[in-house]
Amino acid sequence: MTDALGQEKTPTKPPITVGSHAVERFITRSKTKKTPEKIEKQLERMYQASREARKKDATNSLINNGFKEAKYFVRNNWVLVVVDAVLVTCYEFKGSDFDI
Repeated sequence: MTDALGQEKTPTKPPITVGSHAVERFITRSKTKKTPEKIEKQLERMYQASREARKKDATNSLINNGFKEAKYFVRNNWVLVVVDAVLVTCYEFKGSDFDI
């Protein structure tokens, strides 16, 4: 996909809502001093710049997410978990858990 100047465009992902649990987990796990509002915007940017990954153990993933399909996105050593267009949580990346 290219823009009007013929340059490659990065496709945008569908919009998401960042859940309060994801903001709280990021603050706790990253030990940041940023405000929740700044973290919410940071998580939105991370999501837009992320790449999708598939969890190796899809069965446990389904169970752990209330039998709803979760999508996993990886950016800057963080995993962002999206269920029904809501970023529900995030945690530090462990490469052995995913097929990328």
